[in-house]
Amino acid sequence: MENHHSFILQDGPDKIYLINRSMFYLASRRRQLIASANLDEKSLNIYRDAKKNNPKESYFLSTAQKEDISKTILSDGAFEAVITSKSGQTIAQNVQVKSFTAIKDRPLNSKYRDHAYPSGHMPFYLYGTPSSLHIDHMLLLAPNIQLSASNVTLSVDPLIPAEKLKNGCILYLDGVQESAMQPFLPTSHLVGGTGPTSANNFFFQAGKRFKVSVFEDRYGIDAGGPGLGDVDYGKRLATGEVVLGGEIWVDSEGVNRDPFKRPSQTAKWREEFDKIGKELE
Repeated sequence: MENHHSFILQDGPDKIYLINRSMFYLASRRRQLIASANLDEKSLNIYRDAKKNNPKESYFLSTAQKEDISKTILSDGAFEAVITSKSGQTIAQNVQVKSFTAIKDRPLNSKYRDHAYPSGHMPFYLYGTPSSLHIDHMLLLAPNIQLSASNVTLSVDPLIPAEKLKNGCILYLDGVQESAMQPFLPTSHLVGGTGPTSANNFFFQAGKRFKVSVFEDRYGIDAGGPGLGDVDYGKRLATGEVVLGGEIWVDSEGVNRDPFKRPSQTAKWREEFDKIGKELE
């Protein structure tokens, strides 16, 4: 199904990584897709210069035209794109994407979802290279939240082989009770404002340190659930800790938005009251 597709950009020393901005309730974006790719040299340099000047900003790569991920992007591995910032600034146009290769491509249809949120841990995909590691939260049930961190610092024993990282592993944030936190508040409450759910108190932010366990992903690239986050504890690859870097993405709204559902009048009034409350702070 053709549509415009948007990806969160994560940089690496020899290639970039792309995370699909998933949506549970839009068929063309109902998948959790993580891929590696190459950009033309000019666009890559422009992007890296922008990131160097504003390292905490999030950057997106979007298809320049409507594309079908399965029929064109994944099969051809090449397309034209645009790079923009979270603030809406266009960073680069006529971006040539090549060697687009899926690391994980998991369907998010209702029949593939788990029946309960993870308990006792929070599962992420871990991928990249030993010198450039990234994580992305596993979307196992709706509603959910997209959480990703680029260039994390992973200290584990033993070290994880590069080939396993290339294919993507499963990383548990040990002791993080996802089931107790779900469903999450709107993004604006998590990364802005004041109070117990503000950016200063949200658990997923730059510099945060977590105990982790790393496991091999037992399923294929495009496997469907339920049970994708289940692991064999007897075949744990490594244990240790992870420290989140400065490039963090948090979204509890877009991933759950239903473009065909009309907002209720009550929801509209709540938004108005929230605006008034922020103005009075």
